[in-house]
Amino acid sequence: MYVSGKLLNASFNLLKEEVPHSKTGMERTTTLFRFLAFDMLCKELNREEIDFSPGSADNRKKLIEYYDYIAKLSDSTEVCNLGEINDRARHGTARIGNDFLTAQLKQANSTKGDDYPSRPAPILRIGVGTGHWSIKKHTKWKINLDKFFEGRKSVSPFTHLAIFLIKSNPILTPSSTFVETLKKELNSLFTSELSSFFTEKIDHESFEFDDSACYEETLSKLVVDGQVVNKTVNGCGEKFKFDLNAANLSFSSSVIHRTLSSLLSKRFLVLSGLAGSGKTKIAQAFSRWITPNQDHYALVPVGADWTGNENIIGYPNGLDSETYVTKPALELVRHALERDYLTVPHFLILDEMNLSHVERYFADILSAIESGEEIPLYEGGVRKIAGVDLDRKLRLPENLFIIGTVNVDETTYMFSPKVLDRANVIEFRLEPDGLQSFLSSPKAPRLEELDGKGAAFGSGFVEAAADKGREVPAAAKESYEREMLLFFNLLREHNAEFGYRTSYEAARFIHFYNQLGGYPEGSLDWFDSAMDAVVVQKFLPKLHGSRSKLEGLLWALAWACGAERIDRNGKSFAAQINEASQAQDDALYGPETLWETLAKSNPDDPAAAARYPLSFDKVMRMWRKLVRDQFVTFAEA
Repeated sequence: MYVSGKLLNASFNLLKEEVPHSKTGMERTTTLFRFLAFDMLCKELNREEIDFSPGSADNRKKLIEYYDYIAKLSDSTEVCNLGEINDRARHGTARIGNDFLTAQLKQANSTKGDDYPSRPAPILRIGVGTGHWSIKKHTKWKINLDKFFEGRKSVSPFTHLAIFLIKSNPILTPSSTFVETLKKELNSLFTSELSSFFTEKIDHESFEFDDSACYEETLSKLVVDGQVVNKTVNGCGEKFKFDLNAANLSFSSSVIHRTLSSLLSKRFLVLSGLAGSGKTKIAQAFSRWITPNQDHYALVPVGADWTGNENIIGYPNGLDSETYVTKPALELVRHALERDYLTVPHFLILDEMNLSHVERYFADILSAIESGEEIPLYEGGVRKIAGVDLDRKLRLPENLFIIGTVNVDETTYMFSPKVLDRANVIEFRLEPDGLQSFLSSPKAPRLEELDGKGAAFGSGFVEAAADKGREVPAAAKESYEREMLLFFNLLREHNAEFGYRTSYEAARFIHFYNQLGGYPEGSLDWFDSAMDAVVVQKFLPKLHGSRSKLEGLLWALAWACGAERIDRNGKSFAAQINEASQAQDDALYGPETLWETLAKSNPDDPAAAARYPLSFDKVMRMWRKLVRDQFVTFAEA
C-alpha cells in the first residue's frame, strides 16, 4: 500500500457524515461501492450493459469479487468513508443477491422512466434489456452521484474517495504529483467514462490537508530521486486473496495472514496436514504471485532415498575434477545471489519434506539460516557449472524463502523438536464449510492466472523480511510480555520452555501480523489472534510424548488457551495454571470441563469461544488422542 496510514485516516475522517451509522449512510455506501464494482466489470468485459439473468452467474460472481476488493471488508462493520456497511454475512453472495441493489434502487427499472421522486438519486438501472435482466448506468448517474456526498465534511470528496479506492493498489509508475498519480490509478481501475468523470471532479476540487506530513509521507513511498521505491508490504495479503479467485483457489483470511506474517518473521516455514489439504497449492500460489517469473521459484519433491545434502546443494563431479553437479535448489540459490535479483524474492518449496529424515539432508541449510555462515561445497581447485566458476562456499541470500510441506501419515518421518523450533508450523485442516463450498462448484486450480500479479510487493517483502529491527508495537508490548512469560513459566514446569530464538521470532511475527492487518495505531483488537498464532505455530509443535509426560502440561495449556485472565478465589491466573498442571481436579481444571463451559457460549463450536481458539482446539485434539492412545505428537493430533 503506497497511501500512508495518516493520509488514509485523514480522508476517512473528511468523508464521514455527521451520523455515520444512519440507514442513509449505509445505503449510500453499499450502493456506491456496487456502482464502482459494476463499472470495473464493464471495463473487463468492454461493455456498457451487463447481462445478469439467472444464467449469467459468472457476471454476478465477478461483481462480488470487485465489490469485496473495493470495500476491503474486515472484522469491523464500519467503513469510515461514507457510513456503515454490513459485512457480517460470511460470503459475498449473501451481501449481493439476485436483487443486488439496495432498497432505494429497486424501483429504478425501465418502466418508470428516468425520474423517481420517491427514491433518492438512483445511479444504476435494472431491467433495461428486452427478454433478459440486465443492468447499466442510470442516464443521470453523474448528477445523482454528487448527491451521495451531501452532508460530508470534505470539500474534495472525489479526491478522498479516489485515495480510498487505491489504498491497497501497488503503484509501479507514479506520476510527478500525487494528484496525477491518483488519476492514473483510477484510469487503470475503471472505464474511461468513469475515470474521466473522476478526473474532472478532482481538477475542480481543492486538495488540502491540515497535516502536510500525510501528503509528504505518501510521496516518500512513491518516488525518491526519481526512482520508484517499494518499502511496504501493507495490503499484500488482501491483494493476494483477491487474486486467488481467478486461480480457482480459496484460503481463509486467517491462513493467508498467518502464512505471510510467518514468512516475513522467519524465512523458513513448514506447512503441515493431510495430503490434498492445500499446503503445496498455497506455497505455489504465493510464490508465483509475488515473483515475476518461474526463474524465481522451484518446487522440489523430496525423495525417500535422500540421505545427504547432495540433493539440495549438489556435489563435486567424481569423474571430472573441474565440474560440479548442480541441483534445482542450488540453481535457485545462485539465481537469487545474482546482482540483478537481490531485491526479488525467491522461493524454494520442498514438497513432502518428511518422506526422508530432514536432519540428514537439510542440516546444512538449517544451520546457515540460523548462523548466517556459508555452506562448504567443495575443496581443491575451482569447479564450474555450465562453464561458470562456482564459489567454494554457498551463502544463503536474504531474498530466499524456504517453504516445506509435511504430510501426516504412516509412510513419513516426524520432525525432531530442533527442526520445528527453527520454523513456524501452520497446520492445514479441511473444514466442512470449505468442502461444501468446493463441492458446489468444483474447479481445477489455474495457477498461471497468478503469475506476477503481486510482483510489485516483491522488493518490499524482501526488505521487510531482512530488517532485523522489527519489534512488537508499543501498544501491545505489555500484553505480549505478560503472555510470553505466562507460557514460558507454564512450559518450564514441564521442561518444555522456549529460548531466545523463539522469543525473538514471536516478536517479529506479532509485528508483521499487525502491519499486514492494517490495524489502527494503538488498537489491540488484533493481539489475541496474533498471540493465538504464536502459541499454535511456535509452542505446540514441539510437544510429543506419553501421557505421563504430557497430561499435566496439556491441562495447563488448555486452561491458558481457553480461559480469560481473571483472578478467582484470591488466586492469580498464574497460580490457577499451576494448579491445573497437576492434572488432579478434573471438575475444576480438566480440559473436558473447560470444553463444556465454553460450549455454553458457543454450542456449535466451543473452541471458537476460547481466548485462543486455534491453540485451544489443537490442545483439545492432542489431549483426546493422548487419552485414547497414551501417546501424542503435534503432527498426528
